[in-house]
Amino acid sequence: MDAKAHREVWKILSSLKEKGGTILLTSHFMYEVKVLCDRICILRKGKTAFSGTVSEAVKSSSCDKFEDAYLWYVERAEKTDENF
Repeated sequence: MDAKAHREVWKILSSLKEKGGTILLTSHFMYEVKVLCDRICILRKGKTAFSGTVSEAVKSSSCDKFEDAYLWYVERAEKTDENF
């Protein structure tokens, strides 16, 4: 998506969020998740690796930043997958 379209989509999503609407967003961009999402679910091979808020994800991981926490959950789930 080009920069102009991206900006327009963000305006629409931000407006929906302000109005209390529910948005199901799939993103690999952690800055989008931090800004737009009240609750998150981190998936690994279709299974939940984490569910909660961004701050809960950081707090319950061994990391200080959300992007690092995301990677921590995914890597932890990968190790679990290896045990099967």
